[in-house]
Amino acid sequence: MMKNADDAAVAETILRQRIQENVEALNACLTEIPAFERAVTLVKECLSNGGKILLCGNGGSASNASHIVNDFTGHMYFDRPPLAAISLVDNTSTITATANDYSYDQIFSRQVESLGKPGDVLICFSTSGNSPNVLMAAEAAKAKGMSVIGFTNKAGGKLAKMVDIWLPADTLNTACSEHVHLIVMHALGECVEKLMYGDFPFWAP
Repeated sequence: MMKNADDAAVAETILRQRIQENVEALNACLTEIPAFERAVTLVKECLSNGGKILLCGNGGSASNASHIVNDFTGHMYFDRPPLAAISLVDNTSTITATANDYSYDQIFSRQVESLGKPGDVLICFSTSGNSPNVLMAAEAAKAKGMSVIGFTNKAGGKLAKMVDIWLPADTLNTACSEHVHLIVMHALGECVEKLMYGDFPFWAP
């Protein structure tokens, strides 16, 4: 319990505001169900056909990209075979070499060019929708014959117009957008796992 009444009031106010903001943004996701369903189908078909998922983003969005790979290559609710997913944000040597030798804007696109194949899916996280390195990754993916799913804030930026499926968070707040993206991606991963391996035993560590 905080001893200072002013500190306590600030803490309570901010917590209530942020919870309410996130609840409202999450509820707004229900208007994106058709796009979400298309994303689930796209990812499921990609993986079922032997393809892979590539993911990229910056900052908190990079953390989301890394986090979700764990759910694909590991598991969510079912003890099932691993699913092919690669986070383009995790190889420090590759990222720093590319940034140093070419430009930071190319840290993801060059990986897409080397790893991506027709039928693969690139999932881009950019709260603004205007991150140059994410936009270049999306361009590279389209050139490779890949499909692109974009997670942004409600404005969408340039990315919203480039992707095959757009899944916006109904907020302009960066942190709230990242929260929404993670929950929606968890739901997407769960759907894919259930549709592909629903007859596998429930995970019980």
